[in-house]
Amino acid sequence: MTPRTRRLVLLSGWLLLQRPAGWTDSKEPPLDRWTQVKRFSSSGACESYRDKAVAGTQDAAGAGSMRCVEEAPAAKAPAPAGGW
Repeated sequence: MTPRTRRLVLLSGWLLLQRPAGWTDSKEPPLDRWTQVKRFSSSGACESYRDKAVAGTQDAAGAGSMRCVEEAPAAKAPAPAGGW
């Protein structure tokens, strides 16, 4: 790769999030309040991990306490005025 040739690699993945502890409101909490448990490269891997994690819990909410969401890709930075 020459100094003038650069590629922007946008990585996106899946995040396993857990509902905030002690959340008692009847509405779902906003996702920015959830705790990130783990990051995955695919939705299937995230769902599989979540299913195994909640299978051993006695929580009636179970699967509802964890959720897989797609990670937002990083915003593409504008090219410098002089070019790459």
